[in-house]
Amino acid sequence: MIPSASIFLCASSSATPRLIDNDYNGESFFVRQVYFLGQNDPYSALKTTLKAEIDADAWASVNSDVSRPFDKPKSGRIAVKVINHLGDEVMTVFRV
Repeated sequence: MIPSASIFLCASSSATPRLIDNDYNGESFFVRQVYFLGQNDPYSALKTTLKAEIDADAWASVNSDVSRPFDKPKSGRIAVKVINHLGDEVMTVFRV
């Protein structure tokens, strides 16, 4: 058994968030990690949406294409959800 793991998140051309539930139970998606990637300055897009400044260290922790490490989930499943700028959602579940 692998004690901990990270997942790779693909970048896109817009600031679409990647949401991770690293212990998905098959019923409810619980956001445990979130990442904002994109080629067109996702920091500015998020700052404008929130109408607030974002701490540089906090931004650095969510502007990554590799998740923070996490333990193998008890449920045996990880779910990754992507939401585009139109609000469309796609979720993929991985068995580990």
